[in-house]
Amino acid sequence: MKALVCYDRAPGCMELRDLPEPEMADDEMLVEVAFAGICGSDLKLYHGNHPHATPPIVPGHEFSGTIARVGSAIKKFRPGDRITGLGKVYPEGTVVGDDDNINSPSGTKVAGLHMDGAFARYLTMKERFALKLPDEVSLRAAAVCEPLGIALNAVMERARLQPFHRVLVSGPGPVGLLVVQVARLYGAEVMVAGTSVDEGRLALARTLGATETIDVQKQDLADAVASFTGGQGMDAAFECAGAAGSVNNCLASLRWYGQHVQIGTFPAGKQVEVLLNHVLFKELTISGVYGHVWSYWAKGLRLLSQHRVSTEAVASHTFPLSRWQEAFDVAERREGVKVLITPED
Repeated sequence: MKALVCYDRAPGCMELRDLPEPEMADDEMLVEVAFAGICGSDLKLYHGNHPHATPPIVPGHEFSGTIARVGSAIKKFRPGDRITGLGKVYPEGTVVGDDDNINSPSGTKVAGLHMDGAFARYLTMKERFALKLPDEVSLRAAAVCEPLGIALNAVMERARLQPFHRVLVSGPGPVGLLVVQVARLYGAEVMVAGTSVDEGRLALARTLGATETIDVQKQDLADAVASFTGGQGMDAAFECAGAAGSVNNCLASLRWYGQHVQIGTFPAGKQVEVLLNHVLFKELTISGVYGHVWSYWAKGLRLLSQHRVSTEAVASHTFPLSRWQEAFDVAERREGVKVLITPED
């Protein structure tokens, strides 16, 4: 089968290779990939600066697909079932269920970093990390469930929004646009900040429910926040860009006792200068969101099946695996939002 392989921890060390179909254990399922999303972590792999890369490895941890075969120990699934998957393997003995909020316990392995991922025709996965798709959820929508899980974690668990809260989303990428939708479900008023390169994404943010958008290269964010909040400051800020200026803009935008939620990531070893006086003098709370928790996958699928949020709205491009370089370039240039790859024989 054709697969994209990151073969070294150095810039540009990715290429399309012919690999054997993965071997399936008795407690595993063979999944035929339908769509796989390019994440910022995949771009870091391509540039050789992901801190947890273990090449040679097939990248891709956001995916949907159809079960092709099941091992003899599989009980809940059968061939033909449409699924999405967690993209992680927790250590044996870790309880994973609808009410569990486990994220990354010691020993967790992530698809595309520690085990082969979804930029291929097939991958294998264990039964307890798969979710069957409701009939109302397309395979294309399901491929973006992992970013939706991050957004749900950020809004529901970290920020704990309330109706009429006013929030800033800095960085209108896939997760930022999903945060907009989830925050609106809570009745929050949302301002989305981006740069001039984000013109199309800011327009999409408005269609997805953003109350206001701002290009920080053309408008003064502090003035916009003051006008938006009546001078009080934002109740919460979600930093989704992974940029130092964005972090400080978020901290400056917050009211006393406001909540800063850090979602954007930085290259390995990158030091960020943060104006901590914002945190000190306003007694802010800072929390981080590294990925998702299991319970939000089931919640996300329910929201998708009820058409209360849309992941397809952020899935802007689809490329065959043979055009992976073009797909990565589009994602790098932020020409679209979420770029998907489909496998080929």
